[in-house]
Parts: sequence; C-alpha cells; structure tokens
Amino acid sequence: RCKMPAALCLRLCMKPVLLSWKSKMRMSSAFKNFLEENRVRPPLKREKKAVDVDKYKFLFEYQKASFDAERDRYFKFEDKGAKYLSHITIFIGLYVFLIKIFTDSANNSPILFELLYFLSVFATVFFGGRAWMAIFRCVKINSFFKMPCDEELIMFFKKNKRDGVYLYLSKLYSKATMFYEEKNLERGQLLATAHKQIIATGFAFVVSVVFGLLWVCAPAKSLTNQQATLPAPLHNGVKDEPTTRR
Repeated sequence: RCKMPAALCLRLCMKPVLLSWKSKMRMSSAFKNFLEENRVRPPLKREKKAVDVDKYKFLFEYQKASFDAERDRYFKFEDKGAKYLSHITIFIGLYVFLIKIFTDSANNSPILFELLYFLSVFATVFFGGRAWMAIFRCVKINSFFKMPCDEELIMFFKKNKRDGVYLYLSKLYSKATMFYEEKNLERGQLLATAHKQIIATGFAFVVSVVFGLLWVCAPAKSLTNQQATLPAPLHNGVKDEPTTRR
C-alpha cells in the first residue's frame, strides 16, 4: 500500500501521459506548419504594368531632332559647294582673260621671266582645277533618304498602339540620320580638300601676276648687234643704198 498522498500519486501517474500528449501536439503542429509551407498555391494573377508612353515619345522626338539637324547640314554643304563652284568658274574665266592680256602686252623680254610666268600659270590652273573637281564631286552627291508613306505604313498605325508606333518611327529616323551623317562626312572631306586647293590656287595666282608684270615691264632685248639687212628697193632702175632695221 502506497503511503504517499493521493494527489502526488496521481500527478506522478499522469506525468508520462501528459508528456506523451504534449510531444504529439508539438509534432502535429510542426507537421501542420510543414504542410502549410509546402502547400501548392495557385499562381497569383500578375497585374499588367502600364506602358510608359512618354519614354517612347521622348525617344521619337530625340531621333527626329537628330534627323532634322543632319538634314540641314546636308543642304548647307550643298549650298556652300554650289557657291564655291560658281566663284571658281568665274575666276577661271577672268584668269584666262588676264593671261591673254599679259601675252599680248609682252615685249621681247628675257626668257627667264617668260618661263617663270608660264610655270606659275600652270600651277594656278592645276590647283584651281583640283579645287573645281572636289567641289563638283561635293555638289554631285545628291542622294536622299525617302521615308515610307505607303499603305503598309497606314495599316501599321491602325494595328499597333501608340508606344509601338513611336518605336517604329524612331528606328526609321535613326536609319535616316545615319544615312545623312555618312553623306555629310563625305561632303565635309571634299570641301576641306577644296579649301586647301583654293588656298594654293590663290598663292599661285599672286605669283603668276607678279611674274606676268615682270615679263611685261622688263626691258626688251637689245638688237643693235643683230641688225638685219634688207634689200634696197629699186627706183627707176636705180638701186638705193641698203637700209637696216632695228
């Protein structure tokens, strides 16, 4: 017979049962948590993000501004080349007229001045011709980039949203800008070459004018020692004395 109090005895007897019940409860809660964490959930519906139309609009405006700038440079190069070409053409005509004046006014001057004059004339014509050819090639570049304007473009506008239209037009303007950049680079190089040749032409022109003035103003060769004897004319059958010409 147990001499312990009934309450203590009951407590000792129920302790294993309580411990077993608590462990089962802990295991069941852990299992529930595990199932909750690994439960297959239905996919959440993703909200569609709003398209930033202003971003595509800014890209379109930027590409259009770049295109307009390059196209304006293209036509400025063309106008500049046309002006240079007309000026050089007028200069060549006046220079030919000046050469004719010097040639007609020249006396029997020393051969050195004549040789220097014609060498300077050759240099002027050579550099002037090269400048004229470079400017002519610059003006001859007259290709253009044609933007599409057909029925296909209209259908594209109808089927696509505004952001897609902005992107498509931005790509077109980008291609056109690169086209005009290439042509402007070529024209700029030709005009730079023509500018150098024009400077050389001006220098050769000044030298030719100086030598032309020396050729015209130089004293004539002395012919005192080179008198040519002419036959005397006959007057009534009488032969006159021979005369000389200087």
